Amino acid sequence: MGVKNRKITFDAKTHTYTDDRNFAYTSVTTLKDKYCPAFDRVKHARRLARSGKGHYKGKSWREILRMWDEVTDTALDKGDDRHDFIDRGVKESSGFNKIWNKIKRGKGEMYSLPDILKDHSYGLIDLKILEQSIGIKYPKIWEAISYYVKLGFRAYSEIIVYDEKYLVSGMIDLLLVHLDKRFVIIDWKTNKHDIVFESGYYKRDDDQQTTKHWVKKSEYFLAPLDGLELCNGNEYAIQLSTYARLVEKFGLRFEYMILVHIREHYQNNKYGMPLKDSQGQFITVSELGERVQFHAIPFYRGHVDNMMNHNYNKTTGIYGMQGSIF
Repeated sequence: MGVKNRKITFDAKTHTYTDDRNFAYTSVTTLKDKYCPAFDRVKHARRLARSGKGHYKGKSWREILRMWDEVTDTALDKGDDRHDFIDRGVKESSGFNKIWNKIKRGKGEMYSLPDILKDHSYGLIDLKILEQSIGIKYPKIWEAISYYVKLGFRAYSEIIVYDEKYLVSGMIDLLLVHLDKRFVIIDWKTNKHDIVFESGYYKRDDDQQTTKHWVKKSEYFLAPLDGLELCNGNEYAIQLSTYARLVEKFGLRFEYMILVHIREHYQNNKYGMPLKDSQGQFITVSELGERVQFHAIPFYRGHVDNMMNHNYNKTTGIYGMQGSIF
């Protein structure tokens, strides 16, 4: 079944996507979060306040919550800066802004997959410009994009994909599309913690410093994803796999997915793990710059189909529906 070309508009104030029928969409991230068990921040903060260990010593649970918020805000600001830097570099090297500005668009109307299927010229990359804009700061990322460009792929940054029947949409950091309809997804993550693909955590000592002792847990996503271990790697895999399924609905063929993890170098504690200061922040080693790691992401096609069907049935009140929506 094909997908109609819908005009998708983004409202920054409400952070919502709507189409030209005025139908609101659920973002891929919000959809994924519906199937993650809720984390009780207050309960956890109260427990840490009672323990009074490490950088939580002498702090109330409310102060701990504020401390967590500050850490999160700092991380989000840095992450946004990195995303914007790469996005600008890709768009500059493809001449995207010059082309896009010539097209009449409504306020807030987004750049979506049907736009590139209609005109592939958006994604023609000048590798010399890309090297100047991205390659100096992130040579590994430049090499990865260049590899696919030399194979005949065209690169599209921050592009909207959607399902106009099931009202799910998402923005892909970088979509590479070949003229033979193969596609590759590259996504940037900037969180400070390691990306892992099993449920568990690194044990902390009495000073709340992280050790290298891994504690295995048996935590899973909510049904129908309850056969999948709950961890940040699988959360990202579900997110990217949902993007891929939405792209497939436009007739393109899946090739590969890459998660690029960008973060700073940190000062190590006595266990060889990142050292935390009195506010729970990792202590960066700025002179070493940033480090980039690549992760090949599994395509959870079946899990995404189950999630999409379950969400549709739940929101429409239809249960026991057989078959796949795709």
